[in-house]
Amino acid sequence: MRKFIAKSGMLGVVVMACLAMPLPTVAQPAASPLFSITLDDAQDAIKAALMAEGAADSLHAEIISTRQPLLYQYKQPLEVQVKTLKFDEADHTWSANLLFSHAGEVVSAMPVSGRYEETRQIPVLTQRLTHGEAISAEHITVKEFPVSRIRQNVVSEPEALIGKTPRRTISVSRPIRADEVQSPEIIQKGSVLKMTYQTPYMEISAVGEALEDGTEGQTIRVRNRDSHVTVYGTVISAEEVRVTRPVRDRSVARR
Repeated sequence: MRKFIAKSGMLGVVVMACLAMPLPTVAQPAASPLFSITLDDAQDAIKAALMAEGAADSLHAEIISTRQPLLYQYKQPLEVQVKTLKFDEADHTWSANLLFSHAGEVVSAMPVSGRYEETRQIPVLTQRLTHGEAISAEHITVKEFPVSRIRQNVVSEPEALIGKTPRRTISVSRPIRADEVQSPEIIQKGSVLKMTYQTPYMEISAVGEALEDGTEGQTIRVRNRDSHVTVYGTVISAEEVRVTRPVRDRSVARR
C-alpha cells in the first residue's frame, strides 16, 4: 500500500515537471519579400513607350485611370511592359495595357489611360542671384517644363546665361526670360572714356564722361568734356564708346 502511494507520488512529480518545462518554440517561416510596380514605375514605362512611338522627343506622361501609388505586388522580381499603346496627338491622351511579368511570363495585366505633355529642358538657377552677380556654370542646372508654359523669349541654352548678370533678382528653378539678364556693366557712370565718331571719310575722337552705366554693345549717354554736348554712344570696351547720334532734347544735350 505504501509502495503504491509512493509510486503514485513520483508519477505526479514527473507530470508536474513536464508541465512546468517550457515547450520548444517552433520557428515560423520568414515572410517572403514582395516585389512591387508603383505608379511612378508605370508612368516612366508609358513615357518611354510614347517617346519611342514618336509622340514627342521629350514628354511627361500621367496615368489618370488610377491614382493608387502601388499598382501590383508579386513574390518574385517583376517587369512592366506596355502593350497596345494608342495616343492622340490632338488632345494628348493615350491608352494602353500594362503587363506585369516575371522571367518572361505574364502574371497579371491592367488597362490604363491618361494624358501626356510635351516638355523641354530649360536652364534654371540653382541659387538666387541679384544684379551685379555674374552667372557661372555652377549656378545653372536644367529642368523639364511643359512646352505650354514656356514663353518665346525664355532662355533655352545654358551658354546664353553664363557670364551674364540679372537685371533684377532671379529666383531658383524657374525659366528665365532673355530680358531678365544682361552682360556685366563694363562702364560705370562718371567714367572718363574715349568718344569716337566715324564716317566713310573721317574719324573724330574726343574725351567724354559716361552719364550712365553701360554694358558691351549697349547705347548710353556720354557728355563731351570740352563742348559739354551730350550724345548717344555704343559701348565698344571699358574705355571707348562709338558715337551714334546726338541727343535731340537740347535741355539734356547741354547738361
